[in-house]
Amino acid sequence: MTPAEALDEIRDAARLGQLRYTKHAQERMHERNAKRADVERACLTATGAVWQRDDVWKVTGGVDLDGDSLGIIAAIDPGDVWVITVTG
Repeated sequence: MTPAEALDEIRDAARLGQLRYTKHAQERMHERNAKRADVERACLTATGAVWQRDDVWKVTGGVDLDGDSLGIIAAIDPGDVWVITVTG
């Protein structure tokens, strides 16, 4: 999978409200006062995806609903996009 394909798949899941969240991601979202809508917005506005390992991608360049930078680490499984963690 290319970075562009990964970003398209992540954006599609965000657009359709189909992102799944690990417990770790939910904890980080709580710590950073980020809601699911913020994560979805960050995925939709992201400008790149950088392969990390296996099917894990660092989603870069996205912003939350307030316009603040919000980084996402996501795993792409067949049919599912999992948000693994959220960074400020």
